[in-house]
Amino acid sequence: RAWGRAVSEQDQPMSTTSIVRSVEELEPYRNCWDALAQGMGWAMPFMLFDWLKTCAACSPYGLEPYVILSHSGTQVHAIGPFGRLGKVIGRRRIVFLGMGPSDYQTVLGSPDHPEAVAAVWDGLLTQADWDWIDLDPIGEAEAGRVGTMVTDDESLTVSYHPKGSCPILELDVRFEEQVNHHAMKSAQYEW
Repeated sequence: RAWGRAVSEQDQPMSTTSIVRSVEELEPYRNCWDALAQGMGWAMPFMLFDWLKTCAACSPYGLEPYVILSHSGTQVHAIGPFGRLGKVIGRRRIVFLGMGPSDYQTVLGSPDHPEAVAAVWDGLLTQADWDWIDLDPIGEAEAGRVGTMVTDDESLTVSYHPKGSCPILELDVRFEEQVNHHAMKSAQYEW
């Protein structure tokens, strides 16, 4: 439970966590959510508010938002985009909102506030509303950090399957001039 605690607590401002349990309650956080997602770079398309809102709404499993916000005052520094599933195979399960159609998921956080990201993970691990935390799909580097989370509670299972790297090819503006129409349509579709 000491994940991300490289900086002593007295050196960092106090982070408070709160839970949001409905899509409607998440709407006021749309702009800060997308700003944090854009700071993620590699995972950004799968971390945007509209993508995760749609994933939650279209989930065939009855996914209920359980989003953990870490903030100081009115400034949100980290968002845990989680959702709860009722009893599935007799277990109460928490997953990422983008479980299934998303390539990567993680806790969104400001690089200036690593304590806020740690507070989200701590908030997730200290709840007793579930017995299985499924962190799939999670990036390879993040999986290494998650692997260091320690829990003494034998009734809680934390599972994850790291995804390998997914490189992004930045296309030059002249790309359109150099390829045929079909290749351009394919590139736009893949983007």
